[in-house]
Amino acid sequence: MHKLSVSDVLFHADPAQMDNWRDMSTENLAYVVTDYFARKHRGDRQRGAGRAKDTVSKALDLTGLSEWSLRELDGFKRLAPLLASIPKLESWNAQDKADLVRIIRAKPGPHERSFVLLCATHARLKLAIEKLAATRSL
Repeated sequence: MHKLSVSDVLFHADPAQMDNWRDMSTENLAYVVTDYFARKHRGDRQRGAGRAKDTVSKALDLTGLSEWSLRELDGFKRLAPLLASIPKLESWNAQDKADLVRIIRAKPGPHERSFVLLCATHARLKLAIEKLAATRSL
């Protein structure tokens, strides 16, 4: 168990589902977000997070944020810098955008499982994040 605790473990009941498994560097995603703040906001994380939220809201044609819970808004603010780093997010089709909004709103939910399942089934988001993780800006 000690050896398992120091690395990621993935299990899927259907072995065929493992054929498409690719490892992704969350460390590189952290660099992408850090680079976003450094390049676009001179390292000002507070201002950058607010601007990222505005950028993503516009790209996703988001309206009605006043109806979101405080937890949903906080989750959105935390995800926004990563999402703002996705090239051409504004050009995604309406369904992909709507599905991404569902993911954003699920992030602070009571069960991480809902968020993870929604992420896993959003092919365009998954590909975009994998591409970001494959790059290291700093």
